[in-house]
Amino acid sequence: MNRSRTDIRDLQRILHTFSTFAPLYGDRLANHLPMAATALWQLGGDAATIERFCRNYASRLLRRPESSAVGEGIEAPKFGAPQYFEHNAVFFKAQIETSSTDAVLRQWVPRLLPGLSASAFHGLIRTAYAVEAGSPLEIADALASWASDYVEFGKPLLEQPRASHEIIQELVTHFGSPRNYPGIIIDKMIAVSKDAYFADGFPLPENLSINEIRATVLGLYELCDDFTLLHAVTATHAMRVLLPFVDSKAACGFLWQGLLLAIATVADVIVRNAQNTPAGPASAGWDEIVQRSVLSMDDHVIKLVYTAVEESALADEEGYRRIAARKVKLT
Repeated sequence: MNRSRTDIRDLQRILHTFSTFAPLYGDRLANHLPMAATALWQLGGDAATIERFCRNYASRLLRRPESSAVGEGIEAPKFGAPQYFEHNAVFFKAQIETSSTDAVLRQWVPRLLPGLSASAFHGLIRTAYAVEAGSPLEIADALASWASDYVEFGKPLLEQPRASHEIIQELVTHFGSPRNYPGIIIDKMIAVSKDAYFADGFPLPENLSINEIRATVLGLYELCDDFTLLHAVTATHAMRVLLPFVDSKAACGFLWQGLLLAIATVADVIVRNAQNTPAGPASAGWDEIVQRSVLSMDDHVIKLVYTAVEESALADEEGYRRIAARKVKLT
């Protein structure tokens, strides 16, 4: 598949133009505009296509307030509340200006890892996409969003001599009966974290790798086209992007922790679809899938297809092509 990207400076200009919007809107819903714009660029969308998507998407967003804070006077970011976003954005912008994006990412991504479940993984995902966009301003805003939405569960990771599929099966069995978890995805994850199943901590397979995680989440999402599981797939790709800035074992552990909670919230969906088997090879090719995704106005379609394209180059090409074709309705 040939992807001809527009000049990255056009993407950075667009991100700067639309950086006037807050990271959340509605009931704490994440602003996907910078993520989808970057995914569109990666998929080969030209500047006009990206701007058209952004103008359409921005109609739902809230303007961010003018910040009166001075970066040099802010000593540290604040964690865990949306009202800290502007404070944090000023802090990270100043850090990047006085140091470098690489140094800031190496310092702060490891610190933020325990809270990667923030906003249903969107802090993690936005930061990864910002790195790919190469925009210092967007990197600062992404880190600020991650920090202000930060959620840490405070229980240990318990490494066990079990395979990932064994742990997932046990998890799904335990949580498989329909349960009512009110709120958005992160609210449901927080509720699940208080279940007796996690009383001692989070079961972790020995020697867990990003490739084992990616195969696990791909298999689950192939089984059922579930909104929460879609985020598990895109979050795993995002973690791969950020691995150069963190310890791999720690990254995989905290990602696994978040995924266990996310999967537990939809365990009943997985049980209902347990007898499904993957379809045969997708009839649509990558060029057709990508072309349709680039014309989409659905941020989740764009991000899922981009993730599938990137991850399919590493392994499981047919599986990723199937989920991408399904998402753009080419099955």
